Amino acid sequence: MCKLLIEHLSENHNNAFTCLNHHDLPTQYAMLLLRMCALPKLNYILRTVPPSAISLLTKNFDGEVIKIALNVLKLNHVPESIMSRDIIIQQLRLPCRLGGFGLTSVQNISHYAYLDSLSHCLFLDNTTHKLFQHTPLSLNNAIQSSLDHTFITTNLDTHVDYKSLLPHTYTDFISKCKTTIIIFGKKSMQSCITYEAHKKSSIALRNYFEGNVFHTARLKCIIASGSSLWKSALPLDNLSKLSNIDYQICSRMNLGLPPAAR
Repeated sequence: MCKLLIEHLSENHNNAFTCLNHHDLPTQYAMLLLRMCALPKLNYILRTVPPSAISLLTKNFDGEVIKIALNVLKLNHVPESIMSRDIIIQQLRLPCRLGGFGLTSVQNISHYAYLDSLSHCLFLDNTTHKLFQHTPLSLNNAIQSSLDHTFITTNLDTHVDYKSLLPHTYTDFISKCKTTIIIFGKKSMQSCITYEAHKKSSIALRNYFEGNVFHTARLKCIIASGSSLWKSALPLDNLSKLSNIDYQICSRMNLGLPPAAR
């Protein structure tokens, strides 16, 4: 059943990705549609299916998203001597406010989404049907795997406000969720953990470029207030539209790349 679901979703997503890669679609439109319409297509699946069951789907989805971004931004042939492909992708996946393009890895956040959804289910079940009085081994393993992934990909352990909110073991997680919904301040667990993962990635990026005056200054500039508005601007009129060349130039400057050879 799960295999059939993955095949169906993959075919559906491929149609959308083909459209986003169309040569007549302006770069600005393609990047907006990729971030705002294509990425959310997996939201429901991420919150209802264990990450291990959809790992192939999320991996392929992530690959297609990055493939389209590199294609429409004309970044497929950046020499490794200028900047490695992995560093370019790491920047593309950061949220706009942290200097990226908001192309979040769905494989990464599938663990956060699953834990968030499950915490609500366990709490509601304990107050109504009580179907999860004895959780199956497969569910326990899925919870523990997602918890381990979460603590590896974030700095929650050292966060002043969050370090005591999320248990480390599935037994403590289930026990806590049956009595309360885990909320990080006023935000959902998924959104907060996702942001903490992005922050860790952003810090790693700054450490990677440590000592490089140009990139250190660039990374400060692209997270300044208002510096990312051009990425979210809707092309409703000529004042808010960017030509393909202009958008690609802005993107290369944002990523710390020299202008493309013409």
